[in-house]
Amino acid sequence: FEALIDMAEANDVVFADPPYDGKKGQFSSYVAEPFNAESQLRLFEACQRARERGAVVIQTNADTVRIRDWYAGWKIENTLESRHVAADPKKRTPAQCVIMTGGSLITSA
Repeated sequence: FEALIDMAEANDVVFADPPYDGKKGQFSSYVAEPFNAESQLRLFEACQRARERGAVVIQTNADTVRIRDWYAGWKIENTLESRHVAADPKKRTPAQCVIMTGGSLITSA
């Protein structure tokens, strides 16, 4: 993912929807290699570099302390996302998530 994000230039838009950060620091249910805390940090750093080059970056993730700390200078919006993976429908509770936005779009009239 880093090589692709590193291609972003001014006025490009990057949208990242990674495996979400979790209490154990990784999500590995459907990926060959765990997307762990180190992966989350590499993603943040790549997105930050793109933002510094003038790209607009939009990313979704779980609402965790680590994510909020890294993206503290970004616009962060809270979301509740439905989860339909629990076998028992009574255990399907919404998850606290965030959408982070960094950079600003330049529009022409």
